[in-house]
Formats: sequence, C-alpha cells, structure tokens
Amino acid sequence: MNLTYRILWFEDEMDWAQSLVLDIKTFIEDIGFIFSEPRFERNNSNIDNINYEDFDLILMDYNLSGVEKGDILINKIREHNFFSEIVFYSAAGAPTLRKAVLDKELDGVYCSGRQRDSFLPKVQEVIKATVKKVLDINTLRGIVMAETSDIDDKMLKIISLYTKKLDEVERSDFINKCRGKVIKSTRKKIKELELSDNNTFYNNFLFDSSQKWRAVMEIVKKLYPEKVAITHLYDSEIIKMRNPLAHVKETKDETGKLQLVYKDFIFNEQTSKIIFTSLKRHEENFNSILELMKYTLQP
Repeated sequence: MNLTYRILWFEDEMDWAQSLVLDIKTFIEDIGFIFSEPRFERNNSNIDNINYEDFDLILMDYNLSGVEKGDILINKIREHNFFSEIVFYSAAGAPTLRKAVLDKELDGVYCSGRQRDSFLPKVQEVIKATVKKVLDINTLRGIVMAETSDIDDKMLKIISLYTKKLDEVERSDFINKCRGKVIKSTRKKIKELELSDNNTFYNNFLFDSSQKWRAVMEIVKKLYPEKVAITHLYDSEIIKMRNPLAHVKETKDETGKLQLVYKDFIFNEQTSKIIFTSLKRHEENFNSILELMKYTLQP
C-alpha cells in the first residue's frame, strides 16, 4: 500500500453503491490517505483478468444478478493467491454469509448486512485494519519519502514545460538564476554545476527538492499568481518536514510506543497524518499547475 487507498467493488446496483462512495471517501481522507474512485465490477466477466495486487480492499456482494454467488467468486479470487481483506455483504445478513464462508473455508473475509448502518461501519473497521498494517512508523517514513519523490518529478515537469516555451535567451536566464541559487546554497561542487549545460543541469543531484521548489515558485509568480500562497507552503509543510526523516532515530515515547526523533522533530502517527494531509493538498496543487500549463503554454 502507498498513500492511495484502492478498492475493488463487485456490485451491480450502482445507485446504491454510489450513495455510499462519498462516506467511504471522507473516512479514508480523514485518516490521512488518498481516496481513489473504486473500480466497479458488475459481474464475473473479468474475474481472471484483474490484477488484484493493485487493490487494498475488495467489497463483494453475495447476489450479483445472473452470475455465480459471491462466495464462489471469492474462492476464485483466492486462487490468484491474493489474500487481502474482503467485505462480503448481503441483504440476508451476516449470519447467512458466515455459513457460506465456513463451508468454503474462506480466509480474510468479513461479513456484513447490506443495510447502510451495518455495511458502512463494517467497511470502515476493515479499512482501519488494513491501514494499521502499514502504519509501522518506518513504513510511514517510506511512504512520505516515496510521495515526495513523486512530487519532485511533477516539479521537474513544470520546470521543463515552462523552459521549453521560452526563447533561448530567456531559457538561459532562467536556468542561470536557478544555477546561481544552487551554487549559493551548497558552496560545493561549483565546478560541476558551472560546467553543466542546459540539458544536464536538471539531473544534477544538487538541484534538490528545495531548489526545484524555488524554481517552480519563480514560474508560479510569473504565470499563476493565484497559486503562490499554497505553493509557497510546500517548503515549510513538506520539504522542511521531510529532510529530518533521513536522519531520525528510533525511540519510544512515555507509553512505550515507537517514534522517530531528530533534534526537535518527532515523527509519529499524529505527525504522519498531518504530513499525509499536506502531501495530498500539494500534489493536487502541482497537478493543477501542470493542467494549466497544458492549456496556457500551448504553441
């Protein structure tokens, strides 16, 4: 699992299912993860063609019209050696389903009625259980590092799209300005930076997240001033929070719970939720900038 939570949903009454999606989305986002629209399967036609490893949870209706019952489908899914949790539900209620689960010896299956007040709490409980498996503090650190690397790539795309639309003089001016900031902040490998050309400069490891952000800020100030406020926060909310993660050491708090500490920075479940929420907001912002650039920088 990464920061995005993905659900595979076997259901043929789409109006009923869609009425629950917003509640599930809100719950997932409240615990600090990114909600991905569920993939819906109305029958068993794709049962052998789905990459089940792409999903964190399966929701399975017992009665899909005109096809095999849900317990048969679950058994087929298990034949693919996929053992993540499944919420199995029916209007007949959980006791009826538990008998089917027992008869077929199905593992990792949670049974629920179809009524909203029983189905939603069950789904939320199972989501919490699946998330808890990855909420090991070092795993959280890995998720943050991976997500910020993805955002680094987005910032590079923004810079690249912008500079491609500049004439050679403007492009050189912009890159020289970036290069100067890197030289000033690092005070090392100056020769390597000075000798880098406009095609290889971006790949220099000293052009780090902070320098990419500074370059993007220059672009945003010029092209999209309405995006300045949120883009400016990326430094304090993400970069300055991520950098200590490379140096944190494991300790335990007063309750014996594991946490990661570096100087005054403490990384635990509470701070990870704050960072996850900020990551989602900033990723959406950089995505929106990229979308704007596709239209505003068209030749």
